[in-house]
Amino acid sequence: MTTSLKQRRITLLSFICFLFVACRPGVKSTPKPTFEDAELKFSQGDLESALHEADATLQDLHDKQSDEAWRLRFLKSEILIWQGYSRDAVNLLTPMPNAVSSQSDLAAFRSVLLGSAYSNLQMFDDADREFATAKTLNSPEVREVTCRLLLGEGRLAALHHEPARSDQMFRQAAEIAHQQNKPVLETSALGNLGMLNMQQHRYAEAADWFNESIFLAQSHNAEITATRALGNLGWAYLKMGDLDRAFESFSQAETISERHSMITDEQTWLMNAAEVQFLRRDLPEAEKSYSRSLELARSLNDQQEVIYGLHGLTKIALAKRQFSLAESYNQEAAALADAIGSQNSKLYTKLNSANEAFATAQYVVANQLFREVVSNAGDDISLEADGLDGLGQTEDKLQQPELADKHYRSAIAVLDKERKSLGREEFELSYPTNAKDAYNAYIRFLMERGRSNDAFAVAELHRARTLTEGLELQGGSNRQALSVADTQRAASRQQRVILAYWLGPGQSYLWVCRPDGSQVFVLPGEDEISAMVERQHTRLTGSFKSQNADYTDGQELYKTLIGPAERWITPQARVTIIPDGVLCGLNFETLTVASPKPHYWIEDVFISNANSTVLLSPGGGSISRRQITPNKTLLLIGDPKAPQYYQPLAHAGDEIRLIQAHFSPEQETVISGADATPTAYLKAKPETFSFIHFVAHGTASRVSPLDSAVVLSQDGSSFNLYARDIAKMKLNAKLVTISACDSAGNRIYSSEGLVGLSWAFLRAGAHQVLAALWDVDDTSTPRLMNNFYSGIAEGEDPGVALRAAKLELLRSHTIYAKPYYWGPFVLYDGAAIGEP
Repeated sequence: MTTSLKQRRITLLSFICFLFVACRPGVKSTPKPTFEDAELKFSQGDLESALHEADATLQDLHDKQSDEAWRLRFLKSEILIWQGYSRDAVNLLTPMPNAVSSQSDLAAFRSVLLGSAYSNLQMFDDADREFATAKTLNSPEVREVTCRLLLGEGRLAALHHEPARSDQMFRQAAEIAHQQNKPVLETSALGNLGMLNMQQHRYAEAADWFNESIFLAQSHNAEITATRALGNLGWAYLKMGDLDRAFESFSQAETISERHSMITDEQTWLMNAAEVQFLRRDLPEAEKSYSRSLELARSLNDQQEVIYGLHGLTKIALAKRQFSLAESYNQEAAALADAIGSQNSKLYTKLNSANEAFATAQYVVANQLFREVVSNAGDDISLEADGLDGLGQTEDKLQQPELADKHYRSAIAVLDKERKSLGREEFELSYPTNAKDAYNAYIRFLMERGRSNDAFAVAELHRARTLTEGLELQGGSNRQALSVADTQRAASRQQRVILAYWLGPGQSYLWVCRPDGSQVFVLPGEDEISAMVERQHTRLTGSFKSQNADYTDGQELYKTLIGPAERWITPQARVTIIPDGVLCGLNFETLTVASPKPHYWIEDVFISNANSTVLLSPGGGSISRRQITPNKTLLLIGDPKAPQYYQPLAHAGDEIRLIQAHFSPEQETVISGADATPTAYLKAKPETFSFIHFVAHGTASRVSPLDSAVVLSQDGSSFNLYARDIAKMKLNAKLVTISACDSAGNRIYSSEGLVGLSWAFLRAGAHQVLAALWDVDDTSTPRLMNNFYSGIAEGEDPGVALRAAKLELLRSHTIYAKPYYWGPFVLYDGAAIGEP
């Protein structure tokens, strides 16, 4: 079965993460210094010390029912609620003495705390009662209690699935907190608005609220509030398929929660981190995290969290084919789900049972269970998609291929619909991670039934969706999948061989499309290929240190990836690579051919990369990008005054002068030094140039690839020309060259490929982009670029000119012959290549 996130924990789990932080209610008595110390430490997030101070002060008081004693109990109960001990908080706050009941503001505050504790314990009727009591007792002028009450009622409304009422209350609470200059309460309100958007599947909007809450909390040193917003932000990223940012957020939140003894929070973020580890197929670490999280949940007597932990361990056991252990975990989870009446948890135990039945060849049983899951999934998209995917696999085993095909397509359609609902390019990039397993299952089904052409079309439907939609190719968001025949025609028209890869668990595939035919081959699984690519990358990036050439890893990859197609690739052929997964970070030119003697593949062929065959197909060009015809030749920008923490590019000026010399002054615009700013690039009208070249440092953000940037001279407060701003431009350039480190990006998305600066320029409409996969050498690069532009100035195709420049280094009998120096640069084909 698929391995995407399957546990819906938004409404009953994450709303727990925003309760009330220490802000004293409107009381007139002055507490003792030890109370002030405890309150201060609580507000700073030092929960253990605050609890110790409160306990010590309570023990010293002779009158345990005095106003002072009850204020200490309020503080202690609030600390306990934050730490996850809501039952202890309830015991501490009941019964209500006369000393409290006679003071309406104190009584109202007590009811608010009780309502919050009852909400955490899922005792919703009791929570409703306490909030109603607080509402009758609270005086309107006590604004802090009013704010807390709105937060509590808003959270309860969200748990009752009343989003409009909840939204109104959270916004009112945020406004009151802002007016009263209570930033910690305001951060809680903002975070709850984020959770409300999460509940309604508006993950991008949720991320905005969480980020705003984190910024406000951090600016006021409210670490515990920022921590909860950070963890919930991780959940939003996880639902959008951004595993890197999700894991980073969960890990940070879990570490800080442990430091502050916030056991409930620690357990929550540890559980979520385990989900990411499972998605990454890091089963040993996922099992450790699930087990520790389950241990904490049991210590808290939180039955719902115990169920989540058991579900996680069930998935681990199934993945390891430990069926008896999986059944034991799942049966315990099912019993607990019945006991607490959690219908959603029951469905997930049923899904686990279906997966186990399928794994043990009980296909009829599995089929029925999957049908029940789909029928009752409601608005849980992950659950519905999983059930549909499972139905596809069971119908296949039951010899019902038509039904299997239907269910596979339905699963993909459900996931793609949610992707489009995100409404923001940044998150649409990452979301297909959640759909990759569904595509893997469907493609394998088609291949096993001999439908390799259909499998190719499905693979292409998954590729470069955000890029091609932005370029308005093949119907935009309604893009139809290309067939092998379409790709073969593109190969014939352009006289090239197209190698399209798909990496999957267990086995991968290679489609070879050439002018006179096509073939498909089965390759090793993704894990095996990834290990080979990692070894090759380590060898290449360290090759400048080696004295002798080592072709071993390159030969292994060549045999695996190119060997099956070798007979159809003639000497000096043009080859376009459509990579997938880790292959997006591999320069195929550096693979080594064994005979007649070991040599790099670049010596035999001309190679370029493309994100999708849609970019190569006839009629694939973008009409909207052709409104302006370039009327100038070269925009050359670089050698900037970068920040001091960047190493100076000693030869950047040389590179600019060498390139500049190949074009006439009236046909080029050169911007360098302090003038080379982000604004200068934008004002230069880049859409009017045929060639654009950057000589500068580059940054590649793995966490947020659209924040990758060309580092230029300071322009106001920024040195950076960001990928997100580049992508918004309308370019018509034949070629954009980014002579900067990591300019191709270092974040690989399951559908878009390597996303960074090169992707951004392609998204803007560049016909081709030349970018680097790793650090570029400041000494050798001017030489390579000089030879490259010499060929371009003479009218050569960029691919031909680039290969010649690389071969000049390769055959130079100098240190620059090593692939470390010429290998990072890769040529990417854009939409215009496919124009008739």
